[in-house]
Parts: sequence; C-alpha cells; structure tokens
Amino acid sequence: MSLPTITTLEELVPELARLANYPKSDQKQIDNFLNLIQNAVRLWIIEQSFYDFNSDFFVEIDQEWFDCITWIDKLWTKIPDVQNKKLEDLLLGEYPLFYQQKWQEQIIARYQLSSENLQQILSSHIFKVTQRTLRNNFKRLAQLNQPKLIKSASLKGHYKKVVSSSLNSLDNCNLIKHNNDIITENNWLSFLNDGLSTIAELLTTKINGHQRFFIQAEYIVPEALQDKVADWADNLKEFWKQSLISPIKIKYYSASKNITNYYIIYPVSIHYSQRAYYLYAFGETPDQNSSQALQWYGYRLERILSLKQIAWDFSDLTKRLRSQIHKNDKINHLYSPDYIQEQLELAYGFSFYREFNTMLLRFDQDYYQRHVKNTIRHSTFQKIENIQEVKKMIIEQIDSEIDNTKKIQREKLLAKVNCASEDVYYKLCYRVGDHNVIMRLRSWGPNVEVILPSDLRAQIKEYLEKNYKLYQ
Repeated sequence: MSLPTITTLEELVPELARLANYPKSDQKQIDNFLNLIQNAVRLWIIEQSFYDFNSDFFVEIDQEWFDCITWIDKLWTKIPDVQNKKLEDLLLGEYPLFYQQKWQEQIIARYQLSSENLQQILSSHIFKVTQRTLRNNFKRLAQLNQPKLIKSASLKGHYKKVVSSSLNSLDNCNLIKHNNDIITENNWLSFLNDGLSTIAELLTTKINGHQRFFIQAEYIVPEALQDKVADWADNLKEFWKQSLISPIKIKYYSASKNITNYYIIYPVSIHYSQRAYYLYAFGETPDQNSSQALQWYGYRLERILSLKQIAWDFSDLTKRLRSQIHKNDKINHLYSPDYIQEQLELAYGFSFYREFNTMLLRFDQDYYQRHVKNTIRHSTFQKIENIQEVKKMIIEQIDSEIDNTKKIQREKLLAKVNCASEDVYYKLCYRVGDHNVIMRLRSWGPNVEVILPSDLRAQIKEYLEKNYKLYQ
C-alpha cells in the first residue's frame, strides 16, 4: 500500500499545478480546487487498481478489453460499500500517524489550504459519484501525456491496460513506483539500518487501531526553515532524475567560518545526520584554500540561501569539474552515492572526505559489561584481546611522533596500561576532525579514556578541563 505524492497527483490532474499558487478568494474557487484534489486521488486509486498488485485496490480483470461497468463491479466486490467510505479511510487506512501527518502537511503546504479545507477533503466520499464521472475518469487516464489506459478504436467505451516501458515495473508487480515517487512501507524502511528495519517492518502499521512503534529522531532545523529545506530537496530530486546531472551554483552560509559565499558544486546525495539534513557534494567549499581546489563537503540544507542548476560549460571551473567527474560519458564511481557509502563504512564519522586515523580507547570493566558488551557499533570498533597489542600500538604511534615530551607520555601510558590490565581496550577507525566523533566521546564522559592518538587525547582533556572550571 502506498500514498500518492504531490508530483503524482499533479501528473494525473495538471490543473492542480497551474492553480496551486493562484489566490482562492471565494468559497466557490476553494470548493472547485478541493474537487480537483479529490478527483486526482480517485484517479490515482483507479490507476492502482490496474497496476499495483500489492495495493488494497488492485482488481483482477481477465478480459484484454473491458469497460467501466466491469471495473466498477470488480472494485465494488473487492471493497464493499466503497461509495460510502471517506477518502481518509480509503487512503490513509492503517498508516502510522506520523506518515498520515506528513502527507497531510505536504498537501496543505503545496496548495495553501487551511486545516478545515484539508478536513473537507479527508471527509469526502470520492466514489459517491455517477457512472458518468467514472467513465470520464477512464477517459482522462487514456488522455494523459503518459497514458495509463488505452482506449479502443472499435469497441465503444472499452479500454485495456498499458504495457510499455513507461510502466516498466510490471515484472515486479508494482507499476506505480517506476519513478520512485511514492512513499511506501517497503522503501521507507530501506533507509533504516537492518536492525531497525526488522522491527519497523513488523510494527509499522497500527494494531487494533493503535500505533505501537515510534522513531524519535531529533530535527533541530527551525520550523520556519523546514519548508525551504523541503524545497531544496525537491529541486535536487528533479535534478537527479535527469539522465545527465548538471552542477549547481549555491549561495551558502558557513556557520563554522561565519561567511556567506557562492559555490559551484556537483550534488551527489542527501544524508540525515547530527539532527539535520546535509547535501554531500563535490566542488568548491568553504574550507578550500584556493579557488582552484575541488573537494568534498557536507552542506547543511537549511543554510543554502539560493540554488540553481547550471550548464557544464558555465565556466572553466565547471569544465574542470566535468573532466574529473565524468569518465567515458559515465559518472566516475568516485563521485557516486555508492562511493560515499563505502567511505562511511571505512571509518566512523559523517565527514567521509576527511582523513582517517585509529584511536585507542579504554573502558573500565564494569561499564564495558553493562553498556558496551554485546552492542553493535561501527564495523571498525573492535575489541583488543591481547594487552601486548595495546602496548605495541602505544609504542609504535608515539615513537613515530618527533616530540620528546610525548616520549615521556608514552612511558606514563604504558605504566597506566600495566596497572589497568583488567580493563577493556578497543580500537576504532575515525574521521579526524569529525564533529560526530567528538560528540560520541563526550557522551561517554568519564567512562572512557582516549589513549591514542595524542592530539585527540589532548583535545578531550582540554574539553574536560574547561567543563570542570564551569562548576568550580
């Protein structure tokens, strides 16, 4: 089962897009617009009934050519009393509350509706219409730029299903999802890691009318900026649909540098991390030391002030960018979403473009038993079973540093390890300078000691000393 997106509804009823921002000054205009939305949802359900085998609306029609009456009989049998069911009961059904709210918020925002307008839509009986209306719906589906039905030239009022590359998901029994445009239980679960998705898949729908599964994800972007973030994501989605993805030019405020500037970048993917959305892109960055430098960067979506697509021949920089990203008319793997995922797996931290190093950590036995043991963390978070390996890491890393004071530190650390041989030691590959790494170490607080590397140990020590002074 799935929910129709704004894009899908506007493809079915193009008038929605044309009138979306048009002032609705009187009740007649409002009612007309609400009828368009209801009609779009009805068209979508009819389309689902033909092509989405997993849909509650799907009906089997044996004949190649069929008329509207045949379809009505099938649907009325599949969903008894369908004409008296409200739109919200047909469409939202057993969806989690947060899913329902998200879809409703999108409708309100896109079409500038009031809560009362939305309730009027949800309470409507979209199938309490005449056969003539349904026949007109069939005609509409056959007249779309990308037809959903084919009208017979010889059999009056008869149609057949479309079987073409435009509906290329037939083999997967899910034609409607060919543009990845519709939110479904299955594809939203794919965004979660395997451990989360297993439980979520079991409990995503209501049980006896009650939602029993919730995900509390912090999202710190101010409400006033959330629509803008959604707009940027929607723009990027449309760019990524293109066969040849072009670079974009953005105006961006960097909080760390406290500067606003224009950057030409090649957008690759959006990630939710550290309580906000980031656009990972390759090109110019706030961190670059020269105008010639091209590198990776994570841009906070709400800090993008403007965004527009530009051509590859826009400037010498875009031409240089293209020569680096494109390889034999294909995107070089080093600038693909898959590459980013590979880099995230190599080391802990979301700043995958930073260099990585290995840290050595010590947990006391009690904390380890209660909070670390039998937990799944980053793949490089590995327990060191042999205390001699711990000592070897200390000696090798500190001896490589040209600093006599750190040689003294080496002896202190080795002595500490000898006294704490019953404690538990872990090593972790991490991205140097990644904020998420530092926040993870701070959250462990006094329950963990950073032994290596020396600069990270010094950084955590300085933080703890400053924190201590606040409470003196």
